[in-house]
Amino acid sequence: MPQHLTLTPVAPADATLDVALYGATYRLTGEVSGQSVFWFDLSPTYAVDFDRVVAAAARGEDASMTATVWRSGLSSAGGVLTVHAEGSGEASGRADWTLGPDAAAQLQAWVTQKA
Repeated sequence: MPQHLTLTPVAPADATLDVALYGATYRLTGEVSGQSVFWFDLSPTYAVDFDRVVAAAARGEDASMTATVWRSGLSSAGGVLTVHAEGSGEASGRADWTLGPDAAAQLQAWVTQKA
């Protein structure tokens, strides 16, 4: 299974979201125009919730999870995924990244491969 999946959000413009797997921990990294905007890790406890939200999104359902330690999370509204994150460095502040319509299916296929 590939250890990284890169997605292109619908918003913000010129952004990429990299989802990586290290053991049983996910790392989500957001970049805009090649500059890092945020990153956060989802330990195995949070990874279970992440998998649940991705599965719900793939079915077109609503779901959400929050990694309180990072003040970040993932939500699905009718199958549209949004990553909520605290920016870091010069890009500090709240970031809400909306993923494209195929992202839930791509993530679900990627997550399923790791099992």
